[in-house]
Amino acid sequence: MSTQDLGLPDIRIMTPGGVLPLGFEIEAKDLAEAIDKFPEAVKQALEDAIEEAQQMRREAASRIVVPDAPGAIASKIKLP
Repeated sequence: MSTQDLGLPDIRIMTPGGVLPLGFEIEAKDLAEAIDKFPEAVKQALEDAIEEAQQMRREAASRIVVPDAPGAIASKIKLP
């Protein structure tokens, strides 16, 4: 039996930083199967989003900040 396009779920999670949309697909042959698979699909999409945010945080933390470099944030602190 082939799968049908039942549309994509529109899930949004409220976070301290604002709304986090979760996008994912559910492979199902009918609506009943999609409903059965929905909780696990949401859980996996949320875990993927958390992992992606953690990876972005690690990458941002590992950047070397050079004062007065192009693109650096201006500071009022002056070193002697």
